[in-house]
Amino acid sequence: HNESILLSALLFYLIFHYLEKEKDKSKYIILAGLVSGFGIYFDYIFIAAFLSILLFLIISERHSFFRKDFFIFGFSMLMGLGPWFYTAVLTGFKNLRIHKPGIGTDFGFYLLIKKFLKLIVIDLPASLWMKEIRVFG
Repeated sequence: HNESILLSALLFYLIFHYLEKEKDKSKYIILAGLVSGFGIYFDYIFIAAFLSILLFLIISERHSFFRKDFFIFGFSMLMGLGPWFYTAVLTGFKNLRIHKPGIGTDFGFYLLIKKFLKLIVIDLPASLWMKEIRVFG
């Protein structure tokens, strides 16, 4: 997800410039909100970067952030989520579904154990470039 990493770096850059500047801070918070909204629309994993920035802002700017800038950030984030709302209306909110229908019905405890054993026995040794590891004989 290279694009998500780029959007996360851009969000961090904008927020740090917002915290650093004394004058004309509003353009950075508006752009950060737009990037946040578009990042969430583009890739849901971006929510992790967004939440970490939001937590950082709440901790570092306790008194001043909850004034006008908080509402500006929230409104510009909703504007950045504009394509997401547009897509949701066009598709009948099918973009809220994370997996295909029917996938969850086959998921059980046996499948979970099988996938875990496959991860331990096959995938992890293969990720370390080991040709063959015999676990059971």
